Amino acid sequence: MNMDALALATQSLPELASLVAELVSGRQTDRLLRLHTPLDAHYGPDTLIPETLIGSEVLGTQADSAQVAITGYRLEITALSYQSDIPLTPALGQPVLLELLTAQSRTELRPFHGYITRFERIASDGGLTRYKLTIEPWLSLLRHRRDSTIYQDMSVIDIINAVLKDGAGEGAYIPAWKFDLIDPSIYTKRSLTTQYNETDLDFINRLMSKEGLYYWFTHEGDTSSPQLGSHTLVIADHNSAFTENPQASVRYTQSGTVLPEDSIDSWHEHYRAAPHRVETVTWDYRANQIHQSQYQDNSPSANSNQQHLGYTLTQQDSPGQYAYHDSAEGERYARIAMDAIHTRRHDITAAGTVRTATPGSTITLTDHPAYANIDTNDHEATTTFLITRVTHQAHNNLIAHQRHDSGNNSEQTRYRNTLTLIPDTTTYRPQTEDGHGKRLHPKPTVSGQQTAIVVGNDDPIHTDRDHRIKIQYHWQRGDLSHSRLSHPYADDHTAAPGDATTGTWVRVSSSLAPTAGDNWGSVHLPRVGQEVLVDFIDGDIDRPIVIASLYNGQGQDNAAHNQIAGTAPTATANATSWFTGSEDGHNHAATLSGIKTQQLANSQDGTGGYNQLVFDDTAKQSRLSLQQHEAQHTGDSELNLGQLTHQSDNQRLNPTGFGLELKTRHSAAVRAGSGLLISSDQQPVNGMQMDSRPAQAIISRQHELNTALAQSADTHQAKGTNDPTADKLTAIKQLDHSQQVISQQTPTGTSNDIATYSEPHLQLSSPAGILAATATNAVVTAGNTSNLTAEQDISVSSQAQQHHAVKDGIRLFTQGTATDSAKPNQETGISIHAAQGKLSSQSQSGNTHINASKDVYIASTEQTITIAAPQHVLLTSGGGYIKLEGGNIEVHGPGVMAFKGSLTELAGAGSANPVLPELPKTQDYQHAKQIVVMSMEGTALDSMAITLVTRMDKTGLYQATTDSSGVAPLHELDNATQYAGIAGRIEWSSVFADNESATADDGDLEEDPGESSENGREEEQLVGGTAI
Repeated sequence: MNMDALALATQSLPELASLVAELVSGRQTDRLLRLHTPLDAHYGPDTLIPETLIGSEVLGTQADSAQVAITGYRLEITALSYQSDIPLTPALGQPVLLELLTAQSRTELRPFHGYITRFERIASDGGLTRYKLTIEPWLSLLRHRRDSTIYQDMSVIDIINAVLKDGAGEGAYIPAWKFDLIDPSIYTKRSLTTQYNETDLDFINRLMSKEGLYYWFTHEGDTSSPQLGSHTLVIADHNSAFTENPQASVRYTQSGTVLPEDSIDSWHEHYRAAPHRVETVTWDYRANQIHQSQYQDNSPSANSNQQHLGYTLTQQDSPGQYAYHDSAEGERYARIAMDAIHTRRHDITAAGTVRTATPGSTITLTDHPAYANIDTNDHEATTTFLITRVTHQAHNNLIAHQRHDSGNNSEQTRYRNTLTLIPDTTTYRPQTEDGHGKRLHPKPTVSGQQTAIVVGNDDPIHTDRDHRIKIQYHWQRGDLSHSRLSHPYADDHTAAPGDATTGTWVRVSSSLAPTAGDNWGSVHLPRVGQEVLVDFIDGDIDRPIVIASLYNGQGQDNAAHNQIAGTAPTATANATSWFTGSEDGHNHAATLSGIKTQQLANSQDGTGGYNQLVFDDTAKQSRLSLQQHEAQHTGDSELNLGQLTHQSDNQRLNPTGFGLELKTRHSAAVRAGSGLLISSDQQPVNGMQMDSRPAQAIISRQHELNTALAQSADTHQAKGTNDPTADKLTAIKQLDHSQQVISQQTPTGTSNDIATYSEPHLQLSSPAGILAATATNAVVTAGNTSNLTAEQDISVSSQAQQHHAVKDGIRLFTQGTATDSAKPNQETGISIHAAQGKLSSQSQSGNTHINASKDVYIASTEQTITIAAPQHVLLTSGGGYIKLEGGNIEVHGPGVMAFKGSLTELAGAGSANPVLPELPKTQDYQHAKQIVVMSMEGTALDSMAITLVTRMDKTGLYQATTDSSGVAPLHELDNATQYAGIAGRIEWSSVFADNESATADDGDLEEDPGESSENGREEEQLVGGTAI
């Protein structure tokens, strides 16, 4: 600016005082700058006469040279007034209209409408006072309104509308705005957008910067209106929204040239090195993948620059997690970033006197030699430029004689501006960085964590399939907010209703064990009302994650629950269940740790059933307890290890034992598919789990004892005719088998060489004794063999009766040698005594033998002895005999026969018939005569191979093939035999067995279908069944 022309603006007030008369003689209607304020209605017209103007207009928000933020425009006006006592404060926020005389018309002035945001009284001499006003748009007032609030399921357009309309109509604040968008549908709804400790202006600038939106203002003046006119915010996203400047064509001239229109006399063009390519990457945890996007500047200038450099300059950016929904949206953001880079890469700084210059308008430059012969094939070559910034400098013609010198040149010297422009072929986008990598509109970074309250519906837990919850922050406002304060502008703001209708789903890091895998990991969801600790990924307020639950309130000193009754809405007072108290039971130094859950129905009061895992680290009394309680302290099921102590809530009460305790009020089962060892044998710390060596030693001795006694029985002819030898007895073979089962090691070559069982045996072992007792019944059964061995005595007693029923015979044998001289009874034979009742011995289908190597005594101490037989009775010894047969008595002796008695009497013939016991006869059961093989549909199956084997040792009994009727005849065996059968062809087989539960009259054979097998089952392989 011509400094001489502005000299008046710096004149002292005494010098200006001499101009008072001239000010009175001339009105603003004749001057370059004209100012209208609400003060005119109180003090009269021209209360403030503009002296100078210094200001800037920009697209969006930009900083001036002093780094002062300019929101749309910022005008600083010095003005003179006769009123020295104008109150400053009431003027703030009042509308102002500044009019600028242009070259186009002396009546249609260019209006600047705004609000006073700063009002200063600079100096006064008692007659004339200089004031300074700062004029800004209504939008700039939003920098003084700071908020923390949430916008849910709203597009960026919806959010901007909600913010801008807040406070509309309050006082002189009358906002006006409009959108000029090429396609509003691309601005989709956002699940969560948080304004956190941001001014409303910073918030919407941040949103618009990311979306590539920008704005400027249009002005209208109306001096007859109380508002003196209006200014409208225009928000756009495409170059077509820009309008042609009222002075559409601007000449380029030399400085000082006198022209009838405004012109530009300085043109400074800039090209800067810039990235040619933008790449972004974001992690989407819902899609479980990375979204990559890219966009490259393929403009001729960018390609030329890239060619000269010899490589591509790439800007790689990570905008945070799930910054966009998909790669298409990511590419849109990458293109916006590339457009912003391109906007800065090539721009122009110009200076001149074009008073109609305004951001958002275009001008066409003429008479500039650099554009005299542009290449029409170059799509970037143009003579039309978009104005992005204007800096105004003007002063008013206050001296009376200057009013008469009102030609264009005079006005030009009193006004000058500086312009920033870009070619209109460049897609304009607002700058996101300051040129040094610092973001101009950064999202607030959350420092540290926050706490929040879990919200939901009526259920104690509110979650989704993916282990997420909803939360409400303490700073949210609404009817059920924690502050109980409503938002001053509730419309379109997401309130705080304390339920699941607001807030987005938030992931939870389980505090039990922070692990998460594919169908594995920890699960521990905070419940509605609990206070949780919230962290933020990359410090992003829109990316919360719950990392822990917290206790709050003030717990009772020596009791469960909380002293705090009244809480914030939706919040529960949560006091820890285990703590350090002062009274007995509670007085422990916080030695209890672990986890205690609560039934869902009692989540809010903590008085229901629970599960708990307790680690008790009391010195020399450590304990681990896993408990399940259907209701408070019922102890339904517990597993306790270590120093067993009765615990009730926080109280450590009386000791109950030491070691291991497993108890339940309900059913219990212990199952081990590969073997189970229950032992009271001591084991070293590094002992193997299934180490059964103490039991092996006992079984080994029992095996030797059983074998020795069996061999002794064989020697003394105690075994039956068909009985196997001692080493082949089933009981002894099973002892040997059991010994082998519990003596196994893992196979060679496996990672660990440890003791194991080769079969799923149950092994009981104790070095000091095993006691099994019941007040009612005890049942011990075995499908094959039961072996009961004692290295000393076996005592079997019963209060009532004992029943022994054996199918294949009983062998009772005693070695007959006493080995313990301390025993009171040294008799080692077999004694059968009946203290009361009779002793009965019967051979119902065979002979009875009573043999002794010495004497045989048969005596009745009180009654008689009867020996009877239906054929004859023979008493013989030493060659003599007495034979009773057929009513005759035959007495024979090879030597002397003597009959002695005090009286000899021979009477006539007599007889007596003995009463013989009725012995039961073996019933002749009906045996199966044939086997019939039928399909499931009832069709007879022919040519089916049948094989019967014994169930125990798989000995073959029978083989046959069915005829056309599906029948295979059976021959009758000598004795009833349990069997297993195999029937089938080459392709399949089916296993069946005899019906052991059938009665003698039941002729049906109950089949047990088996599985198809081409190779045959074990039975088939043993009896050659693989051929069928």
